[in-house]
Amino acid sequence: MKTLALFFSIIFNINYISAQSSQTAQPVSLSVYKSASKIKITSTASGYVSGLKISEAVVSVDTSIRVSPKTAYLSIDFSSITGTSLDEILNGTNSFWIVDKTGKAIKSSEKFLKKVKGSMENQLVDYTVKIPYKLKADLNTAYTVRYLWESKDKKKTIDIVATR
Repeated sequence: MKTLALFFSIIFNINYISAQSSQTAQPVSLSVYKSASKIKITSTASGYVSGLKISEAVVSVDTSIRVSPKTAYLSIDFSSITGTSLDEILNGTNSFWIVDKTGKAIKSSEKFLKKVKGSMENQLVDYTVKIPYKLKADLNTAYTVRYLWESKDKKKTIDIVATR
């Protein structure tokens, strides 16, 4: 049985070039909806989910990515997502916004990275996103990053806000 599960285990690494326009308005936070539930996050970030269950999310700063050696990435690692599939996660819409401490929108033309893995046997999905948000040399400036994932039918949503 474990061999079958290993056989059906699927790992996707997909890179997208994504830049959020400062003119794209951010949608209302999921926190205002009664159907949304709070995500347990192992940092000072906050997050909500609707239509899914996420056991835990880890938010950290990643400076080891070699795609752009000058950029620090905000890494969000979601573990054991239930209520979705690999296909649905891959076909969902990813959006992110970066603002500085004055509220000014920051454009990022660096690569947005994501990794999705899971197995068909137990319907659990692990999902990691990496958002380029500041220069590695810029250690003192705090930026607020909002990440939003929505399924194609807009019935399932993940909404995370972190300041780093």
